Amino acid sequence: MQKKLIKKIPVNARLVGLGNQFRRDVPSDFWHFSAYFNKEDGTSHSDNFDLEAMCLMGLGRTFTQNEHLFTSGGYRKALKLPPVEQWQEARLSSFQRLSKKLSGTKEVANQRCFLFRSDGLKVWLPKLELARKLFFHAGFLVRAAYQPNALDLMFNVKSWEFDTTYLIETLDANGAPVEFIRQPVYRSFLSWLLLNKDIRQSFNSIWQCLNQEQFIANGYCRWAFNFIPPAGLSGLDMDVHGVFNEEKNELLVWEINSIKVLPNTVLGETLFSHPKLKNHVRTPGSKGGGFGGQGGENLLIDTELEPSTDTTKILLDLLSEGLQINHPIQTKVKYAGERSSGYGKPNQDDDDSSNTQQVVGTKDDVEGGQGKAADFDALQESDNDTERFKDRFKVFIDLIKQLANEPDLELISLVVKPLPEVKRCHLHLMADGTERCYLLAKFVVGEQVRYVLEVDTSDNKRQISTRIFSLRDEFFENEFVKLALGLLLKRSLSWPTNVFDKHCLKVFRVKHPSSKEHYFGRWVKRLNHGVRFLFTGSEL
Repeated sequence: MQKKLIKKIPVNARLVGLGNQFRRDVPSDFWHFSAYFNKEDGTSHSDNFDLEAMCLMGLGRTFTQNEHLFTSGGYRKALKLPPVEQWQEARLSSFQRLSKKLSGTKEVANQRCFLFRSDGLKVWLPKLELARKLFFHAGFLVRAAYQPNALDLMFNVKSWEFDTTYLIETLDANGAPVEFIRQPVYRSFLSWLLLNKDIRQSFNSIWQCLNQEQFIANGYCRWAFNFIPPAGLSGLDMDVHGVFNEEKNELLVWEINSIKVLPNTVLGETLFSHPKLKNHVRTPGSKGGGFGGQGGENLLIDTELEPSTDTTKILLDLLSEGLQINHPIQTKVKYAGERSSGYGKPNQDDDDSSNTQQVVGTKDDVEGGQGKAADFDALQESDNDTERFKDRFKVFIDLIKQLANEPDLELISLVVKPLPEVKRCHLHLMADGTERCYLLAKFVVGEQVRYVLEVDTSDNKRQISTRIFSLRDEFFENEFVKLALGLLLKRSLSWPTNVFDKHCLKVFRVKHPSSKEHYFGRWVKRLNHGVRFLFTGSEL
């Protein structure tokens, strides 16, 4: 199992504070920031990082530095944002439950926050965390925010009168890696960012505030992060982790998990082009392609290393919950030719040498650089998989809908997606070669969240039970599901019981009824009891 290590962050250290942005007062230096951690042994640790690492820096995260990099921490709370014009300005030091040590660290205490009330709860929302969640989903986007007119230099947007199609030309030399343009989720995000005036102005305000507010002292430029939020955030739902002061009903947001549903005023679709965007054509005898860093080789992530331009960029999946955009913009790509990516020779990256370590750099790649290039991938793929594959679970979806009719059960979400691919394993495909899918339903019972996880085994490769579980606080649902399904495939469609026991508060197996008589009613009853945890033992 591949581990990811971040240079300069101790294993199991918890991020508790972020300081000022700074750089040497010379044209050749770019921006850095300071970060403050509590180590596993209770001691403190601080260090400076290059700007690209901002993608990682959600407060309260514990950097486990295994295959998942980090886990989130703090009190989890759902908020409804009041009108943006009602938000006030505050400094972090005004939150009374801030530790004495952080309060005494001037550049941490001086960080800017938005201050507002949400249904009576007084909320401190650090400006940097809101901007990180809205915009900082890859290192190249962070760099762009700190430079004047960066979006204009990276992208050329063309539109035509009486046509709802936009052409977005990506200029290769200015920091928009082709690896991101290949991904629909990033094309949709970039379309949203470039074409919505309110959103683009908010992104550009980062540079404008930096240019107006930075100050120079002792040969360094310094700045406490600031920006203007989009007005369209008014009234949206936000899920966060943070520090809760129950006595005063106050919350300091550490990390934003999700924002629903971001406004989008753009109709039609976008067509992306990139000089390196080639259509992959399978030809015998050529080496298999794909993203690097997915094998057994451990990765040491160096945020200060300038990598070479001669390497394929590795995308480092951060497994965040992402953004939900209203009516996501449909995108297509315009290929600049063809590229061979066939079969016949083994890919050397497939060597499962888990004891080796590869150093990767997340700074902008340069001619003459050292090591392999990498960037952070913080957006979760979101498309219409549920609509495409829902017929695979037609009966089971009817069961879920029957449960949702119960007055004390609330169905929050239901998704159907293909299982992830696992190297040297073909079980993510059905016997007929189509995608094997899973269904995940999320219920709220009282104030408790329950998950129902079902995998399609209709090809009779193996019969497995339905899993019903509740998660411990340290795991996001998408992070846990990805882990569990990957191990399910590695274990030949057998549930990884040890992983469920470790990361779930409760877990139950629900067998499919074997008798055809009263089949539907019996299955509904079993699932109903499972979701409510109304039985003893671990199996129904």
